[in-house]
Amino acid sequence: MTEIFKNRLLAIVILASIFVLASFFQERGPVSDEVNAKAPSQQITQSKQENPKDQILFIPKLQVWVPIVYVEHEDALEMQTALTQGVAHLPNTSKPGEIGNAFILGYARNYPWLVSSYAQVFADLKQLEGGDFIAVIDQTGQLEFMVINIIATRAADFTVTNQETNGRRLLSLQAYYPFGEEDRYVVVAELTR
Repeated sequence: MTEIFKNRLLAIVILASIFVLASFFQERGPVSDEVNAKAPSQQITQSKQENPKDQILFIPKLQVWVPIVYVEHEDALEMQTALTQGVAHLPNTSKPGEIGNAFILGYARNYPWLVSSYAQVFADLKQLEGGDFIAVIDQTGQLEFMVINIIATRAADFTVTNQETNGRRLLSLQAYYPFGEEDRYVVVAELTR
């Protein structure tokens, strides 16, 4: 009986999620006048300064080659949408290569309602070890990182996103589980060049 209840509850959650997403995309109208008032060149320049475009996270040991999607707000819907398009850069953390801790999330498990090539992109994150190589690649070149720490932590522990790094340039990768998982797995790497 409890298995039937769980399946029905899961179906309700899935349908509610679909409804919320559909409503969200229907309600998105034209961009506000405040943004449109800027000259097109100002809009492009501003967006390039805020978030890099077309960055790829490359983890050779895991054969992972995935786009980095920059999320502007810590909004659950925006985060979920970004995670279906690649891995998500957590807002208010440094960008890869900057002083601080660039924090990136990726799905670790495929769920029936996820339709994405990236639904299990961090499924094998636990296979990384100290000394393993990670790169962030874009049009300007490649940033190379080396794994220095592996952390198993609780979902409520936000210390792993700490930006106080004593001038170091860190990249943290977290396996993301949206529902019911209490433990998080975080790989921390440091910029080598």
